[in-house]
Amino acid sequence: MENTVEKLEALFAKAERDLDFMSRTLRSEFAAQFEESGEEELNPVHLVSRLSRARTRLETLRSERVRCEEERAKVEDELRVLTTANGNLLRSLQVKAGLK
Repeated sequence: MENTVEKLEALFAKAERDLDFMSRTLRSEFAAQFEESGEEELNPVHLVSRLSRARTRLETLRSERVRCEEERAKVEDELRVLTTANGNLLRSLQVKAGLK
């Protein structure tokens, strides 16, 4: 059993090394190819990186939007309460002053 686990660990380690090698190779090939053509911004590696950053930023903006909507609703509720209270106070003062 222990021997099998060691073999599996070795296979995973080799697969990870192979993936790292392929990743470095692709990055360098893409970088060279797109630098030569003057279209560095079209480099797929950079595009994937930019897309990842954009997705993260979008999630942040979504959570901020939800928070802002909650705060807006609270402010609207407080404003409604204050407006009603001020209206009632104004009517009360008008009655006391004999204006109504």
